[in-house]
Amino acid sequence: MRRKGRNKKPVMTNPTRCIVILSSDEQHNEIKAEEAENRQLNRIREFTKQNNLIPVAIVRRGIMGRVVYNRYFSGAIECMRQGKAEAVVCVNMDTISYGIADAYYRVGLIKEAGFRIFTVDEKEPMMHLYMPPKRGCSQMKIRRNMVIWAELKNQGKCVQTGIRPCVVISNNTANAHSPVFTVMPGTTQDKKKDFPVHVKVTAKDVNGRLYKDTFFMGEQMCTIGERQIINVLGEIKDEGVIQQINEVIVRELALDNENLNRGGQNVLDNGQQ
Repeated sequence: MRRKGRNKKPVMTNPTRCIVILSSDEQHNEIKAEEAENRQLNRIREFTKQNNLIPVAIVRRGIMGRVVYNRYFSGAIECMRQGKAEAVVCVNMDTISYGIADAYYRVGLIKEAGFRIFTVDEKEPMMHLYMPPKRGCSQMKIRRNMVIWAELKNQGKCVQTGIRPCVVISNNTANAHSPVFTVMPGTTQDKKKDFPVHVKVTAKDVNGRLYKDTFFMGEQMCTIGERQIINVLGEIKDEGVIQQINEVIVRELALDNENLNRGGQNVLDNGQQ
């Protein structure tokens, strides 16, 4: 039942990619199953439009059995681990589970992987679970030059926000003992070609799962808490790329001797690289 006067605040403040899961009770008639799923899809489209959710894939159960459906559900989680989405959306938990125990299990799988689930009827079903997400140094050993998937807080215009790849640039002594990390956020959109404080990192430069060429931005360096870390995508092993990152840090912070001697004036101020 929909309540009148419900808070219209969107569930996500920043655009978030999601995987839509459609499922009905129909087990024999493919046409009826498709019609039921299409009705769900119409509701989900309205919900995602109002809540800053961007569907990137649709999983249809149709009349497939439980074993095959479970395989599809696991595939959706793996897609999120690969950085293709950050959340799952469905009409309600009843449509994607086989009972209360199974509903807890599916929500648990998603949250344990560090992602979120939203439904049209419940918005974000917490189901009274206390499950610390797989974030932070207690679950992962974060090292310098790792590429991580992190949720950056909204700090105003022109500052990178939302869930995005970041490269860790804090030293490993601090990384081993501190709950905070210094990172350089990345973007897949190259808006400033040959910008002297940007580093391009390709999938082949990373030992892991970076699926798109990413530009890490020295001017966006920031500190994040361990709970903002969602997952580790891999680690940069290419010495040439690591050297470029180090040079960007020096350039952005004006740490070279010439700039230190003239009071820290950034090399970008006078057009030099």
